[in-house]
Amino acid sequence: MSHATAIDSEPIRAEPVRGGWGRLLAALYLLYAPAIALMALFTSAPTERTACLLTATIVIGACVPVYALCELVRRRV
Repeated sequence: MSHATAIDSEPIRAEPVRGGWGRLLAALYLLYAPAIALMALFTSAPTERTACLLTATIVIGACVPVYALCELVRRRV
């Protein structure tokens, strides 16, 4: 016969994975930035496509440090 204790009756809570979005953004930026740099080097005139890709790279690149700063602040609070 088993005796249930308070520990046995508590539900198990799963902890969320930390840093998932930051790692994803960093990986995207590291893979995407060299391709954009090569494309910019071999393009004689800036086209609409190049401008869009450069804008996307800048946006992704800006998200990484902002996310890292938010994580730092959240962990210290």
